Amino acid sequence: MKMRLSCAVLSLAFILGAFGAWADESVQQVIPYVKKFRPQDHVILKYKFKILDKPTDVTFSLWDAESDGTQVWSEEKSIVIRPFIHHEIKTQLGDTVSFESASVDFAKQLWVQVDVNGLQLGSRDKLVVAAYSLWSANGGGAGIPGPAGAVGATGATGPTGPKGDKGDNGTQGIQGPAGVAGAIGPTGETGPTGPQGIPGIDGVAGAIGPAGEIGPTGPKGDKGDNGTAGPQGIQGVVGATGSTGPTGDTGLTGATGSTGPTGDTGL
Repeated sequence: MKMRLSCAVLSLAFILGAFGAWADESVQQVIPYVKKFRPQDHVILKYKFKILDKPTDVTFSLWDAESDGTQVWSEEKSIVIRPFIHHEIKTQLGDTVSFESASVDFAKQLWVQVDVNGLQLGSRDKLVVAAYSLWSANGGGAGIPGPAGAVGATGATGPTGPKGDKGDNGTQGIQGPAGVAGAIGPTGETGPTGPQGIPGIDGVAGAIGPAGEIGPTGPKGDKGDNGTAGPQGIQGVVGATGSTGPTGDTGLTGATGSTGPTGDTGL
């Protein structure tokens, strides 16, 4: 028997009302049903669909095969889902869309499928028909019920059946939030230097940077050789006469000159 992650086993028990009212064909037939959540369903419902304590569209359907097959009935309900409190969905199948309207044949094996926002939750659950069902879709009408019999002794537990094949892996859940960073471990030893890689292509030359500050004056160098004399320049314009300078000191008296010739004697 395949493991059912939903952990739901159904017992077909149609509620027809109490005492005399149960024989009235107008009484609605329903099936109590519980869908258990898998661990990954909690993550999908909370983080992907943001479902938490609010009405959500849930579709219940009956199929004639465990996978694929043909859908024979379905109904949609708005249900408040609390995946982290109740861990399950409880409902009554057939209380919004009757089985008679779809002419469901319960003489055949059927399976229940649950979809939330278009996503199937888990695998389908096998619908088990109880031998003490009070109503049959193929019956000719019910009679007056007799008194309830005494509860029989519990039978011995049957042997465990063979282990079924491993089911398909479910869809991957949404990644959870990042955990708290752990403490930084000790630095490992430095590994050996790897071989030098091939030089890369020269990059584009960058813009010239701003001029740096002027450095200190270097030591005075040796005097160089005199250069070759350049050509004589053109004579400049004569300048204006300068102002008369101050009179110089009187010169020394010169020596007495020789006596001149005697003049002629007068008459």
